[in-house]
Amino acid sequence: MTSPARRAPGAPWRRHLSAGVLLLAPLLAVIAAVTLWGRLPDPMPSHWNLHGAVDGTMARSQLLGLLLLVSAITGGIGAAIVWTGRADRARSSVTLVMGFLTWLFCGLALSAMVAAAGSGDPHAAALPTWLLVLLTISPVVPALLLHTVLPRPDARLETGTGPVPMLDLKPGERAVWVGRARSLPLLLGGVILVALGGGLLLTAPAAGVPVLVVGLALLAAHQITVRADRSGVRVSWGLQRWPRHTYALEAVTVAESVEIDPLHWGGWGYRRSRHGIGLVLRRGPGLLLRRDGLSDVAITVDDATSAAGLVNALTQRSRGTGTTGSTPSDGV
Repeated sequence: MTSPARRAPGAPWRRHLSAGVLLLAPLLAVIAAVTLWGRLPDPMPSHWNLHGAVDGTMARSQLLGLLLLVSAITGGIGAAIVWTGRADRARSSVTLVMGFLTWLFCGLALSAMVAAAGSGDPHAAALPTWLLVLLTISPVVPALLLHTVLPRPDARLETGTGPVPMLDLKPGERAVWVGRARSLPLLLGGVILVALGGGLLLTAPAAGVPVLVVGLALLAAHQITVRADRSGVRVSWGLQRWPRHTYALEAVTVAESVEIDPLHWGGWGYRRSRHGIGLVLRRGPGLLLRRDGLSDVAITVDDATSAAGLVNALTQRSRGTGTTGSTPSDGV
């Protein structure tokens, strides 16, 4: 009989909610356009400079028609991907991009309408700094929500079932495994916020500094690098390879390749929960270290089966030869 954990990836509510996130954006934009149509100038402002002043206009029907059409197309493509075919990482990545673009163009349309509503002169419709910040940040929020609710691949979750991988390591043979995991939403969000923050520094430094800091933090945390060798399992964040976490082999009872759900481990980033320690960037394949007397550790990483096989082989060799090592550490 198929267990509930294996039925969960195909749960209909995930498809319904994912499609709803994708199609809500163009629906909101259409409702706003119908409601505000009589208050919008013709032509409408279509471009603003760094100081928030209008430096370009376009016919009202052309501007809103173009933005709403693109938002509807990208949202429709994303919804179609969600409802057709099996769930996998490639389709999920494309869907996330479509979701981000859908809400971005929706935000452009809403911002133009909010700034221009009630203004008889399109050149008088200045774009407030707060609206510019909201416009840039807002698409990241539904993209992260979409990342959470998208249908999951039909893979084994953290159930501990299935064969335990084991690498055939010859006596005296040395082996090192290095793997990575990246988060597309964090990368996109970081790039956008850094670009926005840099622009705001020229016109509104008080708003630009926090936006820039958040963007740099997202870029610094969008990647995890995992290295497994005889000295243990080391995890580092970002291209700067810091902060670092080290987990000694002596405490590991078994390493498993699992499908990680961020909500199971308390969310994204470095988390501690009743299930153990999570170093989680996204939903997907990961390495689970079950430890004797210490919390389990779940690490988001690609090709986790190879990592688990090497860790199990090194752990077995260490116990077989009676070697000792440093005290197990959860530290950075």
